[in-house]
Amino acid sequence: TLPGLFARWVAERPDAVAVVERSRSVTYAQLDARANRIARLLAARGVGAESVVGVAVPRSVDMIATVVAALKLGAAFLPLDLVHPEDRLSYMIENSGAAVVVGTEPVAGKIPAAAGVPVVLLDAPDIAAALDALPGTAPSGGPVGLDQAAYVIYTSGSTGRPKGVVVPHEGIASLVATAVDRMGLEHDSRVLQFASIGFDVFAFELAMALCHGGRLVLITDEARVAGPALTDFLADQRITHMILPPSLVSALPPGCRLPEGSTVLVGTETVPPDLFERFGATAHLICAYGLTEATVNSTLWPAREHGGRATGRVPIGRPDPNTRCYVLDDRLRPVPPGVIGELYVAGRGLARGYLGQAGLSSERFVADPYGAPGSRMYRTGDRARWRADGNLDFLGRVDTQVKIRGFRIELGEIEAALAGHPSVAQAAVLPDRDGDIVRLVGYAVPEPGAAPALDPQELRAHVAAVLPEYMVPALVVPLDGPLPLTPNGKLDHKALPAPDWSAMTGDAAPATGTQARIADLFCEILKLDSVGVHDSFFALGGHSMASMRLLGRIRTEFGVELSIRDVFDALTVAGIAGKLEGASAA
Repeated sequence: TLPGLFARWVAERPDAVAVVERSRSVTYAQLDARANRIARLLAARGVGAESVVGVAVPRSVDMIATVVAALKLGAAFLPLDLVHPEDRLSYMIENSGAAVVVGTEPVAGKIPAAAGVPVVLLDAPDIAAALDALPGTAPSGGPVGLDQAAYVIYTSGSTGRPKGVVVPHEGIASLVATAVDRMGLEHDSRVLQFASIGFDVFAFELAMALCHGGRLVLITDEARVAGPALTDFLADQRITHMILPPSLVSALPPGCRLPEGSTVLVGTETVPPDLFERFGATAHLICAYGLTEATVNSTLWPAREHGGRATGRVPIGRPDPNTRCYVLDDRLRPVPPGVIGELYVAGRGLARGYLGQAGLSSERFVADPYGAPGSRMYRTGDRARWRADGNLDFLGRVDTQVKIRGFRIELGEIEAALAGHPSVAQAAVLPDRDGDIVRLVGYAVPEPGAAPALDPQELRAHVAAVLPEYMVPALVVPLDGPLPLTPNGKLDHKALPAPDWSAMTGDAAPATGTQARIADLFCEILKLDSVGVHDSFFALGGHSMASMRLLGRIRTEFGVELSIRDVFDALTVAGIAGKLEGASAA
């Protein structure tokens, strides 16, 4: 179990650095004592084996200590990313049956109230005093078996609500074995903690460091950009292992280098081949494929073992240790190399299933006809094929699930949110792809007699109130009649009107040369013909990775360093042009 592996290093290397938060370093012994105190506090509030503990602590030593504390009690942690809408967070807390939610005073206002679920704020004066008074020795209890839940993480669901995936401890030790065997992880490795807590990659980063005696270095908000602030941070902290989105690495401007000899796992999105040409000489780049339902990661393709570069499509590689992959036809028969089938994943890393959804669990986690009696395999819904050399190619989805910025989303969940507007009778949502920019387009049919006509911006705001930002359609197109259907009753994609992206852009023209240059960068990155100076970068289909690319281009064009917070605060061409006037020269 994760606490068991962590305890080994507390005993063997108590004075080794476990976590780095800015200028603060915490040893294994100190982290263990803090986690023990938080665990005792939680135990006094009824937390025990198979309880669920919501974690809404911002990125800090205490975030890590709270996760370890929950696991020490045999409880599962529920990551709560407070950028999500209140409605979604409330559902996750209630649906998971969380016993308690742990946060801090600065974010207390973002933690939704749930009936019967207390909120513990670690820095509230009474709680801080209670923690200080508790002994730092280990509490009683803890996970008794590898099949106990380690975390519950919510992914997009086709029914209109997210579904909770219950992941046991068994797969975590396999993750560590994968990092040691395939990624060169050592006891003194320095692992970057980059992912948000709501993304399951967080569990991989945590386990890589704390289950193998290394140090976990928490990224700062200022360094979480595609630019020198990130690469300088990596160099200053001498990071040896990191998991980064390929679009972020690809957006690093010329002159930015990854640390010499570092191992960089790039996954969650399609990997552009030019990544290996730019960074493969200094860093060990590994392409990854994984699923929340199979404990984060299932396959790896180390570029250096294949000449350092991919020819054509970048493969997703071979199965991890303790993992089996099958490419099967619709009758669950293996297909030969070169033939496309559906990818199934089996082995020690499989999740227990979907929380409270036995039917869906049995539909996706099916009997493995090629494994030991009683073993299961997960039906990924991904199309794949074996190469002759034993590597796998990923070829997209077989169903309506789409991957946007690393998150697998069910279009049905967005359609349900859109149809939940009182003036909407029917809704459909489709992805529109242009290179690595994927925009969601919503189509809405009004209720009979609905007046006035549907307002696309109002419909987007309605969806934004219940779903995360990355699931909000960039454009909503009202339709005059019912959704078009094919002769066999399915949605006729070809009969839907093509999205007119100019409909989402304003007509306010640039007033200065700086605004004109920024507008050109918006158009270049978002692949649009024109933008208005007051249009939001994110409303136009931009996202956090695209914003990092924008920052890199701004630095190249203007010689000025902005932060990702500047883009989130300014949002528009006019706003960013204003920021440039006050920014420091790079």
